[in-house]
Amino acid sequence: MSLNVLITSAEAVPFAKVGGMADVVGSLPAALRRLGVDARVILPGYGFINHFEHNIALLFQFNFAHRQGTAEVRVFSTVHDGVPIYFVQAYPFFGMDASVYTEWNWDVPRFIFFSQLVLATAWELRQRTEWFPDVMHVNDWHTGLIPFLLRENAQRDAWAGVGSVLSIHNMGYQGDRAGGFLFDAGIPGRDHPA
Repeated sequence: MSLNVLITSAEAVPFAKVGGMADVVGSLPAALRRLGVDARVILPGYGFINHFEHNIALLFQFNFAHRQGTAEVRVFSTVHDGVPIYFVQAYPFFGMDASVYTEWNWDVPRFIFFSQLVLATAWELRQRTEWFPDVMHVNDWHTGLIPFLLRENAQRDAWAGVGSVLSIHNMGYQGDRAGGFLFDAGIPGRDHPA
């Protein structure tokens, strides 16, 4: 039985690249698949990604209840280098963007929301395709909240055995000073001193 790994990131070549993280996330999954790991990638569905050029199609939609209301989420997919790639769009956070990163006071809530969407999308994948990650590989601060969310959801049997790995690509960008944004997202104060 193969290990299922869901790699989460803000960037991956050839879809969205700002720095070296995109190169790693763009190449690691194919290498893992050659070793027998069922590696897949989930990215924000940025508005600038050319769906026609990358043969990206709508896979499914679902509603996601969060602290500020309910978002209609659209999950798109393609296969690149033999790797299934998922793109998650939910307005206004992802779907109309002209760039990967914007201003700090917008990026922090966007990527907190994306981290929450990753778990919701993985759950939907389980319901619709029977695929579910054994490990979530998170990259930099953009998806660094996911291990916390996994721990918070561990009481649900499906999440109890899901592990996590964090890769730090650039120590200069830590995503610190996010305390108020975390509070707004419903993350209890005991878990973030900022």
